[in-house]
Order: sequence, then structure tokens, then C-alpha cells
Amino acid sequence: MKVFKSVTKTDAARLCIFAAFQLFNLVSLVTYTVLYIQNKATVTQILMCVFSALFVSIPDIAQKLCRFRIATPMYVFVLSYALCPMLGHTYGLYYTIKWWDKLLHVTGGVVFALFGAYLPKLFLKDENCNMWLCVLFGFVFSIAIAGLWEFVEYFCDTFFHTD
Repeated sequence: MKVFKSVTKTDAARLCIFAAFQLFNLVSLVTYTVLYIQNKATVTQILMCVFSALFVSIPDIAQKLCRFRIATPMYVFVLSYALCPMLGHTYGLYYTIKWWDKLLHVTGGVVFALFGAYLPKLFLKDENCNMWLCVLFGFVFSIAIAGLWEFVEYFCDTFFHTD
């Protein structure tokens, strides 16, 4: 009887990539906590580091809950997308790279469209689901998430005086 499942090179690489992203989040969190104690950082920068660590965990949680596997290039793309808002706010990339926000909106649209295109297959339990249904659902899902995100941004800007 096998106690441990054998680990493939792909699984090991994905684990290393995940660990690197989380290590970066942890180092950022510690750095900005120290800077906050020295009155050189804000509490929102610390919160962005915490939220980034949570967002980077979402792809792995989704894979476990929905019982599917994200392709490794897409996995790295999604992890990068999850890290980018923290880089923008905490490290000031929104202000130093003028197209940073537009990049996040475009990549977010792609991530959510691809995830939305998978949902009909997941819910209908049909691997041969109609391609046009998947494309349409992915497009509509991405637009819906974008709309909800704008409400979240407005709420945060209004009540927490963020930018």
C-alpha cells in the first residue's frame, strides 16, 4: 500500500512557483509591517500583502473544490495576476508605470473569461459541451465580474479613501 502519492516534475515545479509567490508575499508583509511601525508605510499596504497571499491561494483552492487542473502556464498567469494588484499598490507601480491598471483590467478579463468558459462544462458535467455556449458564458461571466469589481473599487475608494 502506497502512503504517499508520487510527485511529478510538473507538480514539483508548480509547488516551487507557488512557494516563491507566497515567499514574496511574506517578505513584503514583514517589510511593510516594519515600515508601518516606523511610520513609513500605511495599513493598506500591509492589508494588500495579506490579501495578495490569499488571492495567490485561490487557484489551488478552486482546483481542489471543483476537481479540475489548471494548465501550468495558465496557473502561473493566474498567480501573477493575483500578485499584481499588491505590486501596484504597495510598491507604487500604479504611479510609476502608467499602463499598470490597464494591464490588470485586460489580464483580469482574460482570466475570468477562461474560467467562465470552463463553468458550463463543470456544471453540465459534459466534456463535449457546445463550444459557443462556453464562449458566450465566458464572455458574459468576465463582463459580470468586471462590473462587480468596479463596484468594489468604488466602495473601497469611497469608504477607505483609497486610490
